[in-house]
Amino acid sequence: MKFILAWTLLLATFFANAQTNSLRLNPNIVLPKDSIESKALTTSLNDFLLSAQKPNEENKFVFENEKIETFIQLDEINGVEKSGKFKDDYFYKPYLTNVVLLKDNNY
Repeated sequence: MKFILAWTLLLATFFANAQTNSLRLNPNIVLPKDSIESKALTTSLNDFLLSAQKPNEENKFVFENEKIETFIQLDEINGVEKSGKFKDDYFYKPYLTNVVLLKDNNY
């Protein structure tokens, strides 16, 4: 029983220390007033950052008519968080500092 408990705690510690490249929000940012819309916006940005690390053809956030421009942007984003000087793969963190409403429902 002690072995199972120790093994469970070890696994929990391993997953708790796993680094993620999740989006950080500026504490003073003004998000949309609708909490569902704010959550959808941040979740979509987070999912985009995760899928940007995959091959371009597998990215479900790329519109067919904007494929060329988006692939160029994805190539710029891919690997930008790594620091060669500090030997840290997650040195630069994605940080959302501003949200601007472009049309009625587009940000």
